[in-house]
Amino acid sequence: FQWGNLYCNDYMECYAYDYSLSSVCSDNTIHCSGSRSCWDSDFIQGKHVECRGSQSCTYSNIINTNTTQTNIQTSRSLLCNGLYSCAFIPFINVAEIYQCDGAFSCYQSYIFPQYNNAEISGNGAYSLVNSRIETPGTGLNIYINLSGYNSGYNTSIICKGSDICHLKCQGNACNFTYF
Repeated sequence: FQWGNLYCNDYMECYAYDYSLSSVCSDNTIHCSGSRSCWDSDFIQGKHVECRGSQSCTYSNIINTNTTQTNIQTSRSLLCNGLYSCAFIPFINVAEIYQCDGAFSCYQSYIFPQYNNAEISGNGAYSLVNSRIETPGTGLNIYINLSGYNSGYNTSIICKGSDICHLKCQGNACNFTYF
């Protein structure tokens, strides 16, 4: 820990670890920069979670202390910049920003935004492939931007009830995206 933040910068650092110290991480940033850092780990959510290393945060649970849901849940932002970072996450509760910038980042994930004006971006090549984005049907505006090469391939976007989903596609990013 440094300055109240969590730094996992080396190969497999913070692997399969349970950080249940909400007073340490809840108002700070969790940095997972090493290859496979934060892999299969459980965290109490921080304001920001950054998964910059290759396969960082894959199979992880990041738990918001304000809800009983599990898996990745952040109060501000989740940034997935590494190759296959944030992949294979079965449930993601997005507050404000969910950014999949690495190639195959957020691969095969289930994203369930619960906050108005949430932003979901698939900027990396093949990011969000085989994923599902589903809104709760409670009158939310959700913004989805797909710009990476085939980033939305075989991705399902389900906008329920009174929710409004704004989908922006660039190039071939929305090939075989189901909206």
